[in-house]
Amino acid sequence: LKSDTFSVFSLPFPSDEETMKKLFFFLLAVLLPFSGYGKTVSKIEIVGLKWTKEALVRRELLIHKGDEFSKEKLQESIRNLLNTHLFYKVVPEIREVDGKVVIKLRFKERFPIVPIPRVRLKINRTYKIGMEVRDYNLLGMGHKLYIGYTRWFKTDYQWRTAFIYTKLYRIIKKHIDLNAGIFWAKGENIDYIEDE
Repeated sequence: LKSDTFSVFSLPFPSDEETMKKLFFFLLAVLLPFSGYGKTVSKIEIVGLKWTKEALVRRELLIHKGDEFSKEKLQESIRNLLNTHLFYKVVPEIREVDGKVVIKLRFKERFPIVPIPRVRLKINRTYKIGMEVRDYNLLGMGHKLYIGYTRWFKTDYQWRTAFIYTKLYRIIKKHIDLNAGIFWAKGENIDYIEDE
């Protein structure tokens, strides 16, 4: 069983013998055609996912098990994954095992849920306070969900607003997004009585 492993896309800084070895393999991969060209991809391993489902990752890939290995398709697949804005980093590792190519993708994800305070002050001392919560990776499939609520204070006509908005990522035929939302608003007329 022969297994040679190296990274095609990362350049380490030489500091010891092991690092120099990795640098050598990197330069070899860049300067010479990778031996995997013309060979079949036997496996694509996905490592490091916490909030994202593997199905989303595989949907974004342009290279699959059984395909002929292509460095260009692999690079474009990584660009597709980074363009979802769900990942800080995608690091590929390529190795040849028994005459076939094994691809391993290591992921570092962004935390998908972000709370956003909403505060607005006016010169007349009226103010609005609220909160919005955004989930950029709903159900682990790249869907987005925004929920928010705000209320005005110290005004003659106090407004309360709420909304929920969702964007379903590639839900139709695996490449068309679907957007939907609900907005609610209610105002109350407040009469102030001055002390005599």
